[in-house]
Amino acid sequence: MKLSIKISNLKKNLLFLFPALLLLVSLYFTTDLMLPDHSFYYSKMQHMDYIGEAKAPFTSSYAPYCWRIFIPLVVHVLPLPHQYSFFIITVFSLLFTGLFVFIILKHYDLNDEYSFYGVILYYGMVWAVRFNLIEFWYPDALLYLLIAIAVYAALKRMKFLFLVVLLLGVTIRKQCLRQFRCGIQLTI
Repeated sequence: MKLSIKISNLKKNLLFLFPALLLLVSLYFTTDLMLPDHSFYYSKMQHMDYIGEAKAPFTSSYAPYCWRIFIPLVVHVLPLPHQYSFFIITVFSLLFTGLFVFIILKHYDLNDEYSFYGVILYYGMVWAVRFNLIEFWYPDALLYLLIAIAVYAALKRMKFLFLVVLLLGVTIRKQCLRQFRCGIQLTI
């Protein structure tokens, strides 16, 4: 009986991905992506450093790009062109962050409707979602996903998952260390 309840919850959570994907697609079509034909693409912005690090990993010698190694390394290993790899990582991260926001809100005994409203609020935050679609070269979207997973792991008292996500998050941006205190408080 308990296994069938978990499977039905998993199906419900995965069915949630469809409306979340629709929200992301609508944001995609209303967003001006930072592609080579964009007027600011060749200006001195951070995405050039991430692209350079993806082309030749571990060659950046100045902070903070020499520490943010995970996403450029994954992009370097993927067989796709760098632009597509960065974009796929960003969309995947934003999509599953919405899923984890939904799951975290369900943890607090909110019904499906209110949990979905919380996800709509997440997708409506311009600097959290739309900016990451514009500047899909940045590592922030995956960092948001890892922070959401860390909060979920802390709420469910999954200490090993929390630690793994925290260590992975530090290779993306050091701001992930801020979740350490949150996790310690929630898992004790």
